[in-house]
Amino acid sequence: MVDTKIISADGATITTKSVVEVTPKTVTLSAQQIQANIINIERAIARMEAQIAQAQDGIPKLQAAKTYYEDMLLDVEIEIEKKEALEKLAPNE
Repeated sequence: MVDTKIISADGATITTKSVVEVTPKTVTLSAQQIQANIINIERAIARMEAQIAQAQDGIPKLQAAKTYYEDMLLDVEIEIEKKEALEKLAPNE
């Protein structure tokens, strides 16, 4: 239902309700258009597969970098512990 306002010459407003019918629109695609859509979808899938493969190739590199930085952090922590132990044995006066 849609409200329709009618304004008369003397300024009086009358509101009426009217039914609006919506007719579904049928879209017809040609075989060529359907084939083009299929090709576009296949290309999109190929791009996604390439992105997945690229991401999977990067995982070992990221894991190696993580291990490197964890080892570096461990080395720093060990050096700090050594320094603290030496300071306890021979405090500066």
